[in-house]
Amino acid sequence: MLLPRIVTLLLSSMLSLSSLAASPSNYDKNTPPPRHAPPSSAFDDCKGKTEGAAIQHATPKGNKVPAICVNSPNGLFARPEHPPRPDHDPRK
Repeated sequence: MLLPRIVTLLLSSMLSLSSLAASPSNYDKNTPPPRHAPPSSAFDDCKGKTEGAAIQHATPKGNKVPAICVNSPNGLFARPEHPPRPDHDPRK
């Protein structure tokens, strides 16, 4: 009596979770969202450009790195082609 109820509860929970995982997201699958908001310079670098334009992005340290202009809810911004690794802090 109790076992069929537990099994039913588990199955309905699994179905609910699988439907969440399959729900559409609000970004292009090929362009993952940034982990943090891009700096204002990333938006400045793409002013007057089109989505997908290859540019040189000025980093906060003053370096130039290859980047691509990608669309966001706030407009085009420069996404570096090789963003820094999460475990690497360039300020050190």
